[in-house]
Amino acid sequence: PAASSAASAASAAAVSSDDAHAAPPEMALALLADGRLAIVSALRGSEWEETCEELAEDDDEEGDDVTLEGRVVEGSERLLSDDGDGGGPRLRHLVWLSPDVAMVSLDRDPTEEGGGGGGGGGPALLLLRLERAAASAGAAGRDRDRGWRVSVEASIDLPAPVFRITPAGASAAFVQLQPHHRASGQSIRGGGGGGGGEYSVLIAQVVTTTATAAMTLDVQPVAREGARLPGPC
Repeated sequence: PAASSAASAASAAAVSSDDAHAAPPEMALALLADGRLAIVSALRGSEWEETCEELAEDDDEEGDDVTLEGRVVEGSERLLSDDGDGGGPRLRHLVWLSPDVAMVSLDRDPTEEGGGGGGGGGPALLLLRLERAAASAGAAGRDRDRGWRVSVEASIDLPAPVFRITPAGASAAFVQLQPHHRASGQSIRGGGGGGGGEYSVLIAQVVTTTATAAMTLDVQPVAREGARLPGPC
């Protein structure tokens, strides 16, 4: 299926010892139309065009149109639980903060219970952990993106659907809610921004427990007068 949105490119965590001084290959994580995730990487640094050309040569392909195929991330098919009629929960906005951490927003009818990775009904923000099987770490060529899997590490219900998510470092993101929309009777309020004191921008922070490496989400309103989510570059 076609990608409905994509996360920011992230660099791989490590390079081989033979190429220790080269830039690690860039990687991209995409949210597909059916709710699954797919991952794709360049062979070196940001050389995406060169990656297409080299893979085409390896496959003896000819012609100007060379496709760069990603790999579906194992476990991503379980991020949603749909009843099959197209009316179930939907993943909307994805951001990739680091090679092993991503966030995605979940749109869901407030009357639904439990659908998707969230705990109750209504919109939610999911914290995802990405891991790669050690046996796949040295794969090359068209197998270079094999072995990735994803799981929901934490989730938090939101008072309104998400309009946009923007990275704020390797472990946090700004979350902008849709204005004038309330999914429940509660809203996040405070003393700054929004005119009447109602916040539409949140900061979602990943909190990691050192002893167990477990991750949780801490979401707070942006407490700054006139706070707005940075515009896209």
